[in-house]
Amino acid sequence: MLSFAGLVTVSLAVPTALRLYDNVGDLTPFQVEWPRLSQFRSATLYLPLVAYLAMRGVSREELRSLAVTMTLAVPTSIVVYLYAEDSVGIDNLTTLGGGEFRYLDFIPMVVFFGLASAYLVISGGSASSTLLATVSIVIVLLMSGLTSGRQNVAFIALAGTVLFATARRNDRFRIGLYALLLMIAVSVLSTLYVIRFGASEKLATRYGSIGGFADLTNSVVPDDGSRYSLLIDGVNKLQMGHLALGAGAEACEGPGPHCDYVRQVQRRGVLAPLLAYSPFVLAIRHTIKGQWRRPSSEQRWLLLMLAFPLYYAVFGFPLEDACKANVSFLGLGLALGYLRNSRVQAGGGGLRTTDTLGRTRSRPGECGPNEGP
Repeated sequence: MLSFAGLVTVSLAVPTALRLYDNVGDLTPFQVEWPRLSQFRSATLYLPLVAYLAMRGVSREELRSLAVTMTLAVPTSIVVYLYAEDSVGIDNLTTLGGGEFRYLDFIPMVVFFGLASAYLVISGGSASSTLLATVSIVIVLLMSGLTSGRQNVAFIALAGTVLFATARRNDRFRIGLYALLLMIAVSVLSTLYVIRFGASEKLATRYGSIGGFADLTNSVVPDDGSRYSLLIDGVNKLQMGHLALGAGAEACEGPGPHCDYVRQVQRRGVLAPLLAYSPFVLAIRHTIKGQWRRPSSEQRWLLLMLAFPLYYAVFGFPLEDACKANVSFLGLGLALGYLRNSRVQAGGGGLRTTDTLGRTRSRPGECGPNEGP
């Protein structure tokens, strides 16, 4: 991440050779006024968080406590949004039904928190935590579906497949039965919702066919809004010389190709996306190193948290978007912290701390210099 931040910093000092898009759109006032400073902020804002968690270490108990907190955040965030947003509220929620929900920008963040709910289920917690996790998962599935967030639905399906495939044989029946009952419950609730409030054209188009769900309909038409056409158009805008160093930091200020891999190449060359996302790939490798077939529940959760930004980079900007960047870097920090804690435990020691009297204390497994055996 430091290498990527350094590359961003250097690129900000280089004049932009070519602006690839006339209509930048979807920019905040800060991005309009200070486009280069906003890129520097995005590249460095969460580095202290990742560094702190990586150096501090994260235990299994702390991961579980955080999972409960994240699970509670799902219904809480939905309620807060409904009351905070002027155009959407509890009173008029049903009038926006049948797929007339706007795409909620923070739904990917809610999906990320939903991974914590899945962890609570597969780790075999108490009945109360499983019930809480189930309610959270149902909310995530309904909101993802009714807002026609196809990339969110696809990521949920991918996450469920990974959790089932990596489960132990004696756990697969339990997870499979749970997933089946969950799908039945969500299908019934969604059907009742559509029967009561109707289905919009957008909802019917996106879920009415495989092509509509995959965003393949009329994707060959330029500028039709299809993510694939925008991606291909973004690649076509690049000249051969841009592959090495990009066209400049301001070559693409707005969403542009709607793919961070392509946008990073447009701005800084092919090295940029490699530096930006290689920490997540390396963290995945080290998280489940040597345990691909039988990873622990914590490792499977960390794997999905690390896969989150790698997946969403195809459709958006998980390292810059305010609704995704915080959770993307949180997942990386937790993975690095858990790896550090695991290495310390494997070495027979614990993480040392210092109390208010200046005496060295240790976590279980190691005695400090001022402590007896």
